[in-house]
This record gives sequence, C-alpha cells and structure tokens, in this order.
Amino acid sequence: MADHTTEGMDRSIDHGSSPLLWKSAEVCEDDISRLSIALSVPPVVAKWLCLRGLTEAADALEYLHGSEPFTAPDDFLDMTEAVRILTDAVEQRQTIAIVGDYDADGVTSTAILHLVMKALGGQVMCLIPHREEDGYGLSTSLVDRAREAGAKVLCTVDNGIRAMDAVSYAKHAGMVVVVTDHHEPGEQLPDANALIHYERHRYPRIAKRLSGAGVAWKLGVALLEASATRSVGRDIGAAERDELHHLAMGYAAVGAIADRMPLYGENRRLLREGLNALAGVSHAGWQAFLARAGVQKQPVSVGDVEWKLAPRLNAAGRMDSAEVAYRLLMATNDASAATYAEQLEELNKARRSASLRASAEAIAATALGDVDRPSGVVVAGPWKLGVVGIVAARVAEVFQCPTVVFSDFGEPILRGSGRTYGHRPLYSLIEACSAHLHHYGGHEGAVGCGVERDHLEAFRSAFQEQARRVADSVLPSAIDERAPVADDFLALSDVTLDLVQWKQRFEPFGEGNPDFLFYLGPLQIKEIQWMGADSKHARLHVAEGNVEHGLVWFQVPEAVKQWKAGQQIAVFARLEKNEWRGNLRPQLRVERGFLLDNPLLREQFAQMYLWFRRKGVITKSEMVGKRAETARLPLLFQIFCELGFAEDEGTAYHIVHTPKPRDLRHSTTYQRHLWQCMQAALKGPSA
Repeated sequence: MADHTTEGMDRSIDHGSSPLLWKSAEVCEDDISRLSIALSVPPVVAKWLCLRGLTEAADALEYLHGSEPFTAPDDFLDMTEAVRILTDAVEQRQTIAIVGDYDADGVTSTAILHLVMKALGGQVMCLIPHREEDGYGLSTSLVDRAREAGAKVLCTVDNGIRAMDAVSYAKHAGMVVVVTDHHEPGEQLPDANALIHYERHRYPRIAKRLSGAGVAWKLGVALLEASATRSVGRDIGAAERDELHHLAMGYAAVGAIADRMPLYGENRRLLREGLNALAGVSHAGWQAFLARAGVQKQPVSVGDVEWKLAPRLNAAGRMDSAEVAYRLLMATNDASAATYAEQLEELNKARRSASLRASAEAIAATALGDVDRPSGVVVAGPWKLGVVGIVAARVAEVFQCPTVVFSDFGEPILRGSGRTYGHRPLYSLIEACSAHLHHYGGHEGAVGCGVERDHLEAFRSAFQEQARRVADSVLPSAIDERAPVADDFLALSDVTLDLVQWKQRFEPFGEGNPDFLFYLGPLQIKEIQWMGADSKHARLHVAEGNVEHGLVWFQVPEAVKQWKAGQQIAVFARLEKNEWRGNLRPQLRVERGFLLDNPLLREQFAQMYLWFRRKGVITKSEMVGKRAETARLPLLFQIFCELGFAEDEGTAYHIVHTPKPRDLRHSTTYQRHLWQCMQAALKGPSA
C-alpha cells in the first residue's frame, strides 16, 4: 500500500456525474433558517416551504393557513356584461341555453351554472354534446337545437373559445352569446357578446389555472352577488343561498381535480374549502353519487375524486351520453338520484372493461415499433372514442412520453385524444404539428384532435420529431431518468406524528402541489412479514442505528422476495397518518426500494470522527497507512469538509472544534455515494 499516492486516491472518487437523490439538497440553508425564524416553524417545515418556492414569509403563511386570496369575479373583463345579459334574460323570462361538455369538468360546469340560474328563477335548458354524434363544443347544430327550443341567450361552459363559426352563426340568428371557457384559444377570439376567459382577465397567468368549472363558479358567484344587491329574479332565502354556494364551490373543486388543474394559489383554497363545503350539503344527487361510488368519509379527499368520482362522471360521456352524470348532479329527490347513480355505475363498469382492452392493444401496437423508448407515441386502433383519452394516459405512463391515441373505425377523419408525460408541454407539441391536423384544441396536459387518414403518418413523424426536441431540452442525456428523485430525506428518528401533522398543512395534494416523497436509508432489514393471500404486500421492520420503525409496502415487486434480514436498503416512501381503533401513529408507505451495496453508515462516520477529534490533525500520508480504511478515507474526509467538521489544508485535514450541527445527509457527496450504491439495483432488477 505504501506505493499508492494521495493524488491517485483523490482521482478515484467520481461522484459528480451522479444525480441528486433529493431535491431539498438544492434549497438555500439561509432561506430555511430565515423562514423558520419568521414563521416559528421547525426547520424541516421551512425547507418544505422553500421546495414549494415559498421563500417569502407572507406567501408561506398564506399557504400554511390555506388562506390564499380568491380573485374577484369581475377581474374577468367581461364579467359585468355577462351578468347583465343573464340577469336581463331572467327578468324578461327569456329562455337561456347552457351548452356544456361531456367530461367531468364540463358536467360540473353545466350543473353549477344551471343551479344558479334556476335558483334565480331563470328559464334554462341545457345541451351537452354527445361525444360521437356531436363532437366537442359549440357547433352550428347545437345552436339550431337551442334556437328551435326558443332560446334567446346562449351561454357556453368549458368550451367555446375556438368556436368562431358557431358563435357568429348564433349571433346572426339573433341570439346573444356568452362564452365561458378555460381552454387554449386560437389566433382569434370568438366575437361573443361577453367572453369569460383568461385572455380577457386582469391577471391572465392566475386565471389560466382555473378549470371550466372554476370559470363557471366565478360567473355563478357574480350572479348571486348581483341578485343580492339588485333583487334580480326570485328572492333566495339565506339557507338556500348557503346550500347553493356550498354546492357550486364543491362542484367547482371536483371539476378542477377531474381536469387536473394546478393546485396552488386560489385553486388550492378552492379545493380545500369546496370539498369541506360539500360535506355539509344534503343535496340528493350528490349524496346518492357518494353512496353508490362507495365514498363514505366526509369531506371527500382529492384521491376520492381522482379515483372514484371523476372516472364515473367521465364514464357517462365516454360510453354514451353525459346527460346521465349531469342529471345525477342536478337530482333533487332520492328516487331519481338513486336511478341516475345506478345508471352511472353501469356505464363506469363498461368504461373500465373497454379501456383495459384498448390500453393493452395500444401498448402492444406501440411496443412493436422499432424504437425501444419513443420520444412520442401516435397510435390508432378500433377503440371507442370515449376511451382514447384513458388509453393515451396509460400509454404515456408506460412509455414515459407524450401520446396521442386515435379511434379508427374506417372514417376519413380519425378523432383522438392526447395526454402528456411529466411536465412536457403537449399543446405546444400539437400546435407545432398542426399543419397535419384537421382540428385540435385543449391545454398543455390534454388535447383533443382529428387527422385525415391520409395525413396520419405525416402527423406521427412530425409529432415524434417535435417530442424528441422537447425531450432533449428538458431531459439532458447526463441524467438517468430511472433514478428516482425524492423531495427530501428523513431519518427514522424524524418520523413522528407531529411531523405528519405539519405535513397535513401542505394538503390538499394533487397536480402542481404533489405529496412529498422521502428518501430513507441506509436502513438495515430486521424482519420482513408478508401479507395478503399471495404475499403481495409486506411489512418491513428496519433499523437505523438504534432507532427502529416499520414500513408498509403494497404490491411488492418479486425481486424483494429475495431480500433477507441484515441487508442494507434505501426506500422512497410517503409519510402518512395511520388511524386504527382510535389510535393515531405515523406510517411510512414505500413506493420503491433498493438494496445498497456496502454503503458508508452513520456508525462508521461516528467512529472515524471520534478518532479524528482525538488527533486534531490528520496528514494525508497517515491516511494512506490505514490499510483497511484507505479506499474510503478520502471520501470520508471530503464529506467532513463539506459538512464543516474539517478543513483541508493541502497536506493535512484539521478538525473544526465548534462545528455547526449537521446531518450526514446534508452532504451532497454522501448523497451521491448512496446513489452509486444503488447502481446495481438501478441497472438490474429493481423494486
């Protein structure tokens, strides 16, 4: 060993190319300290706020208290005119036609505006397009149906921003048109009498976050305020007004979740207050909906809406007519509500069966291509138009790229839906390829489009090329996408009920405000208990030093069944509250886990640090002489220096006698060391 040089040892350490394992490593410690003191919160909570970009005390305080301000309805520049048009129609007993959309956002939008207009005493009819027979949005045929029914005023919800011809057609037919929408506009805006859209707003960037139901809710609030101050329409009692406010806000929250709107700013407050408001309503349709969907706890959670309620609302428009979902949300007596809830359940079962089959076929068709990992997917097949959006989302998840799926039953124009993956801007991709499309619309997360059959291949090539350019700019090749990235690290000793309760202040979680994912490790396996009939789930008892804790893991990968007590692992987990028989405790739910190959442990650092403190100075030549530790001493002391425990004076390391307390995982060098210890799992069978 004497012939080894310290220079050679230093060069052998290469951690710079490894990505970081948790994002909080990039948060400024000064910001954490300043925010912790200003808000009187634990440093870890201040760190999480900084991760959300909330480095100013006032913004962070609003966030923690869920008191983000609501923008005023009349921040929409045409709101006053829209309210005037609709209230005049109420007073003049004119029929108002509300034209909605067939997805969950469109159905909740329609219900919100109809509930408000009905409460005011308006003469209202609602038209929700049939996905296959009418297509998306306002059309001349829908205008004709409204006009034939005697409507004098037409108001769109969750559509209309690109319906240039249909709006002009309605106005030429003598109708007054109000458009409310949140989708991306075209080069021109429709010539409506009033246009409620983020392009016509004092703060367009803020307004763009609202779903179609959110925009309809703003109009509903403005109408109710006008009725209270101007005595428009019938007199609404205080109890009815409160119920109406709660129901409208709650439906707007459901629409925002269903349409995957970003959950920050006023949207986050809307969700929190809207879902709480729904817990207090006695509306027959809503109660029947919850009962048949198997949602028991109140208030409903974001997860309940995402996984149980929104899919059912969407199922009606996907498989037949969205009228069923709309009538359920409007139902005021128990018998009709129960009937519509049961019909919706049957449609949802059919949707689930059709989407599973179509997804499997689309994934198989994509996998037959020449590219192992495509930058973008365009696939067509004999799949019901109502499920292609679900299929696109599934294919995008499997191949980790933006995807467009077309329904193909031999028509000259194929219609389809697209979904993005991660943060890649889907609408921009579609817009760049629009020369090959018959029509398109939507936003950066989801689009609807059509392509002439003869142009399908040209569109596929253009879409894949544009997606490749975006992937190259967003995901540098130096970063291995398979490397999981946590938000922060946790020591087992940090896992307390108090920390769980602090984390709950960051809810509701969802699009734009995701739940935290934590890195824990190295952890030593003490015991594994298998659960479930086929041992698909597990409880792991693990230790970190002298602290022990349990982990729960659902749907455990097969590779984990080879793990044994005594091995060192790293896990990526969610921190949750577990309630059992009235007892509350913190729970760690594992999402992924990896074996670690010979990681440096805290105990090893502690032993080496005690030896270092006794000596005070360690020359680099002495380090070469410690045979068993030689390979790792440069790494150990690099970490000591990074944490402020030592100083590198060239030929020797000097102890820092009064260092600032730091966790070992504050070192990015140690973090990259742990990442390298995971490489065998990342490159081979991983969990």
